[in-house]
Amino acid sequence: MAKPRLALAHISVSFGTKPLLTDISISLESGQITALVGRSGSGKTLCALALQGLLPSNLTQTSGSILLDDTPLATAHKASATPIIASILQNPRTCFDPLHTMQSHIAESVRAWGKAYDPKQIASLLDTLGLDSSVLDRYAFAMSGGELQRVMIAIALLADAQFLIADEPTSDLDAIATQEIMQILQRICKEREIGILLITHDTRLMRIADRSYHIDAGKIIDDIRGFYNPFTHTPIYDRQKLESTLRLLRLRHISKVYPITTASATTALDSISLEIYAGQRLGIVGRSGSGKSTLAKLIARLERESSGQITYPAHWQTHKSLKSRRHFYSHIQLLFQDPISALNPNQTIWQSLTQGLHHLRGITDKAAQEQKIFPILSALDLDRALLHTYPAMLSGGQAARINLARALVVEPQLLILDESTSSLDSHTEAMILDFIATMHANNLTDKQHLSVLCITHNLALARAFCDRIVLMDSGKIIEIVAHNEPFTSPQGKLLESTFTTAAASADSRAT
Repeated sequence: MAKPRLALAHISVSFGTKPLLTDISISLESGQITALVGRSGSGKTLCALALQGLLPSNLTQTSGSILLDDTPLATAHKASATPIIASILQNPRTCFDPLHTMQSHIAESVRAWGKAYDPKQIASLLDTLGLDSSVLDRYAFAMSGGELQRVMIAIALLADAQFLIADEPTSDLDAIATQEIMQILQRICKEREIGILLITHDTRLMRIADRSYHIDAGKIIDDIRGFYNPFTHTPIYDRQKLESTLRLLRLRHISKVYPITTASATTALDSISLEIYAGQRLGIVGRSGSGKSTLAKLIARLERESSGQITYPAHWQTHKSLKSRRHFYSHIQLLFQDPISALNPNQTIWQSLTQGLHHLRGITDKAAQEQKIFPILSALDLDRALLHTYPAMLSGGQAARINLARALVVEPQLLILDESTSSLDSHTEAMILDFIATMHANNLTDKQHLSVLCITHNLALARAFCDRIVLMDSGKIIEIVAHNEPFTSPQGKLLESTFTTAAASADSRAT
């Protein structure tokens, strides 16, 4: 019996007169993983939306069709008792309501499909995905990205769909969690005879695919040499040493405890002591849930430590008044993981870029604002025409560069990157980090050398970009090494071996 086959057949999509997808033909078969690889803004997610019949109303499908075997997908949906396609979305944390438990989310999804909630089936499925049933009583904010992604996979599998679309399912996960999710996708593909479309910018993940398509500028292409991650090969950054003896920040015995109930709590950070120096590019690596992002939020005063002390430069003024807070954020800026959600959807890009100049630097004259903004836009290869658009009209790579520009125009002394490039293709990632490194080297801020705190799960990136690397696990600092020194702890050796395996796989495919 022939396996079901889902296909985009010669699909073209346009926005007005501008073509976004041109003659795209992709096929998925049951029991196989198909990879769609491309850089940010290449059209990967648009292909997934077209495949599901979910194109935005302002876009037009100008040609082609979506077929299940030889039947139009809309007709096949009417004849099917179960969903044909289920999805696993990027950045799972934004997909869960923080006010509801995992059990509530699962129950709501099951009801939407007209099915009964079966506790035994759900417990068995969670166990298959490496989750204990106790996860059902937990909330999204108390779970790691890897755990949330597994719950999302469980919800998708409960639909009993024939095909599964995984859109950048590992972009915000550490190397170990990424490997675990890929193994899960491989297993369910074979055991359940599900056809999986794996959308990714990371060519290392192609190793699990049965077939691969490569997309760029809305077209399927053959040559993918430009997509290979430069951080797994020769570092592109100049190793000019700018680290001074001037201490910028000092953290002493910082702990952060989150209460879960009146009787229990979870410790996110446990007695962290660390110093950040002016001009230093300091990397913090570790698996999801190790406490990296919590540390960034404490340093940026988005949350308060439960115990311990953070010492800032006296002129940063860390009081609680509005004037003091604005002065504080003129010295420290944080770039978040999801660039689109970090921008106000109701503001134009120009409004987003000038807001910091106005409120943090007191620059209200348009000509003076342009003088600050235009050189950065040019260096980041951003068209000035984007200034009059809204965030929803940007690709992920454009949004990431706009967020960087917004942070840098206020000329901070410390820039915190919290997994800020994890969802980007290697070309855009390299552009952003290279620009930061250039600013760092040339001292363009007219202040004490720009310091960068780079929080990432990508060890290769940290080795290429940072001067020193801090390894965290379970809310603790395990060890601190120079960028070219190996880790000696068991956790560090495990992280090293994971990236060595991934890099070797990517090299063999490139060869």
